[in-house]
Parts: sequence; C-alpha cells; structure tokens
Amino acid sequence: MCSIRIKFCNQYIGLTVFPYVFLKYLIIRIIVVVVVVAIVVVIIVTAAGIVRQVKLYLTGYETA
Repeated sequence: MCSIRIKFCNQYIGLTVFPYVFLKYLIIRIIVVVVVVAIVVVIIVTAAGIVRQVKLYLTGYETA
C-alpha cells in the first residue's frame, strides 16, 4: 500500500512539475526562434535596401 502511494505521489509530482518545465522550455524556444527570425528579416530588409540604393546609384536615379 505504502509503495503504491509513494509511486502515485511521485507520478503526481512529475505531472505537476513537468508541464511547467516543458512550458518554460517551449517559451524559451519560441523566443529564440522569434529573435532569429527578426534578425534574419532585418538583415534581408537591410540588404535589399542597400541593393536598391546601389542599383539607384548605378543607374543614376537619385529618387527613392
């Protein structure tokens, strides 16, 4: 009886603690992905802007 109760207790603790750990891990992963995507977007936009400026400069048009 006692061993079953302890096992159940451990399982219950595992079930209550695991979601928090998993959620924290998931939130960290989401934040990392969002930051990486944001950096990539900024790099692409900046590169596109530079390319456009260079094209405008090379073609001789100064109007943006």
